[in-house]
Amino acid sequence: MNTVTVRLFISRESATYNFTRQQVERACEHARSSVNQVRLKVVEIEKDPELVERYNVEALPLVLVGDKRFVGIPKPDELAAFIGLSQPA
Repeated sequence: MNTVTVRLFISRESATYNFTRQQVERACEHARSSVNQVRLKVVEIEKDPELVERYNVEALPLVLVGDKRFVGIPKPDELAAFIGLSQPA
C-alpha cells in the first residue's frame, strides 16, 4: 500500500488557520482516490520549532509532500492533484 505523508506547517495565531486546515483536509480526502493512503500531519510552528528548522520553513502556510512544496492557502482540487503526483514509486 502506498502512503503519502502531507505536512501542513501553519501558525495557530493565523487568522486563516481553520480555513487553511479545512482546505488541506479536503484535499487529502480528494487525493485518496489517486493514492492508497494519505496521512496528514499538522505542524503548528509555535509548538514544534524544531520541525520548522528541519524542513527549512520560510513562508506560511506551507504544505510539504515529499520534497515538493506548496506555499499559500490551497484549493482542495489543486492540492489533491499535487498530492497524487507526489506518490511514492
